[in-house]
Amino acid sequence: ASAVLDVEWSAMARRDNATIDGVGRILEEEWTLLHTYEPASACHQSLHADALARFHDLCDARTDRLTSASTRIPLALWLLLILGAIVLVGSFLLVGVARFSVHAIVTAAMAGAVSHILYLIYDLDASFSGAWQVPREPFERVRRFIHDYQPNGGITPTAS
Repeated sequence: ASAVLDVEWSAMARRDNATIDGVGRILEEEWTLLHTYEPASACHQSLHADALARFHDLCDARTDRLTSASTRIPLALWLLLILGAIVLVGSFLLVGVARFSVHAIVTAAMAGAVSHILYLIYDLDASFSGAWQVPREPFERVRRFIHDYQPNGGITPTAS
């Protein structure tokens, strides 16, 4: 959880595959430890099988997160969006309105709305940076849980 929050999150925003692969090595080491463990009893076998299943789920979630971080809107689609916005706003110049001020206000309003939509698409395209990014709170909650966990089975709550 700390590696994801402190290292991998900013690397996903920068599309820094070398750093992302470094964090992946931590999971590979954990996989090796978990895979080579030999359960001693039936209870341990059941717990080990469940741990393997949860680890598989964790790896699947990481793959989905990395895919989301690396997938971007293609350049051809961006060009289509921008060209469409220019044509749409430009077409307002062809509308016949008696007063120039009304024509300017309507055209400016359409240009503002279209540019706002393009900004939202741009910001949402980068899912781990920008104003509308994937929330970090679930990872922070896991990190707090792990930090507060006591081996005797209890959890010591923090002030946060």
